Amino acid sequence: MAPRVLVVDPDPAAASWLSQQLLAQGFAASLAFDAATGATLALTTSPEVLVVDLFLPGPGGVGFVRHLREQRGATPLAAVYLVSPEHVSPALRDSFMGLDDF
Repeated sequence: MAPRVLVVDPDPAAASWLSQQLLAQGFAASLAFDAATGATLALTTSPEVLVVDLFLPGPGGVGFVRHLREQRGATPLAAVYLVSPEHVSPALRDSFMGLDDF
């Protein structure tokens, strides 16, 4: 069975592109453009990984992931946050030197 990924991003073009890339790599990707739809899909698809816009309208990316993790209890749920370059300060970028990706 393909690993299940849920992409939650309010930018339809970016979210659709990312979802297509994941599908092409063999992932089972679901797509939502808002937190409410994302939460519903998370309950019905049981993703193993979330890819979420850090600045998701409403609860924000961190709040969205926290809520889903609380609902799932002990079931692991990995999360990757998307951040556009204009939202990253040079100081923050410098603090992550040595990481493989940001």
